[in-house]
This record gives sequence, C-alpha cells and structure tokens, in this order.
Amino acid sequence: MLVVLSKALAFVLIILIGYICKRRGFFSPTDYQVVSKIVLNITLPCAVINSFAHFEMDYSLIAAVFLGLFGNLMMLFVSLMLTRGDTPATKIFYIFSLAGYNIGCFTLPFAQAFLTPFAVVGLCMFDVGNSIMCTGMTYALTASCIGYADGRKDKFSMKNIAQKLLHSVPFVVYISMLLLSLAGFHFPKSVYTFTEIVGTGNPFLSMLMIGMMFEIKLDKKAMGYVKELFSVRYAISLLC
Repeated sequence: MLVVLSKALAFVLIILIGYICKRRGFFSPTDYQVVSKIVLNITLPCAVINSFAHFEMDYSLIAAVFLGLFGNLMMLFVSLMLTRGDTPATKIFYIFSLAGYNIGCFTLPFAQAFLTPFAVVGLCMFDVGNSIMCTGMTYALTASCIGYADGRKDKFSMKNIAQKLLHSVPFVVYISMLLLSLAGFHFPKSVYTFTEIVGTGNPFLSMLMIGMMFEIKLDKKAMGYVKELFSVRYAISLLC
C-alpha cells in the first residue's frame, strides 16, 4: 500500500512541478504543445509497443474494443438526454465534456506504474474503441444529431473519420500491434530495449504536460457546470 501511495504522490508532485515552472516563467503558456507532440508521437507509441513485448494474443481482449465504443456512445446518449430542450451550444458542451476517455496521456501512465503489461494491453484495446470515437466519430454523430457544427451544416463522413484515425499515431500503433499479435509476430529484442527506454519517460512527460496545461480559474457559473458534469460522469462510471 505504501508503494502505491508513494507512486500516486510522485505523479501529483510531477503535475505540481509542471504548474509551478509555468507560473514562474520557466515554461511559456504554449510549451505544453511541444511536450504533447513528444508524448503522442514518441513516448506513448513506444510504451504501447513495449507492453506487447511478451504478449500472447488473448481473443477475449477484443471485447475491450467494444467496451471503449460503448462507453462513448452511452455518454453521448446521456448527454443528449440531459440537454433536451437546451441550445445546440449546450448540447455540444455536454457531449464533449462527458464522452471520451483520456487513456494515452493520463490513464496509461498510471497503468504503467501500477499494473502488469497484460493489463496495459487490455487498456490499449479499450483505447482502440475509444479512439475511434474521440478522433472523429463523436464529432460526426454530434453534428448529425444536432444538425450543425462550426456554424455550418455538417454531413456524416466515414472518409473524414478514417483520415483522422490514420493520422493519429497512437491509434495506428494500437492497430498495428494488434494485427502483429494476431499473426504471432514479435520484434527483435533490441527493438523492445529501445521502446522500453523511451516508453519509461511517458508517465513523467504526461504528468508534466498536465501540470503545464493546468489553470485555476474559479467562476461560479462554470463551477456549477463542472460539478454537474463530474457528478454524472462518476455516477455512471461507478454504475458501469
């Protein structure tokens, strides 16, 4: 238990370091964008590849992909139910606040620290379904349900969604590693040695990035929305 608490506290301290460094001017307000690119395109993909190093395909994990899809679709439906009769802007705000799971930049670093490689792979499978929604499907479904997006009539386009997915490095790595695992293929040991070194930096950079992005701005009306959104999200998550 002490080890778990120590690791959790370490993550909080890294977030705090990122926030303090930004407030002190060591980082500029936009520097998090550079760290974000490093995380999404380098350390996160390496962490995913490394988690597959000794993985033997378990077909039951395919269910996690559908759980990722279902979790997003369920929250999208709940958002529409909560905002019946509200303005399109309110509907959009609730949908994008309630749907989606921040797996790569937030959950995966914790999983790397606390769980086994097999569990990390399971989480990656969940993020395959989650990524399909987050990188375009949720936007397209929202535009179809509400009728407008970005001030114009928007059409549901699987081509646009596919293009966004294929430009998402983590998603491409997820799918590639899944297909390679299905084929029973493993990279040479030297490749995993490299991905382990780079992937180990993912938790630190992810937490640092969150600290660099963090801002404390208290607004009574906004806090009311935040309380309601958190309450709904946690209640449904606990129920699931």
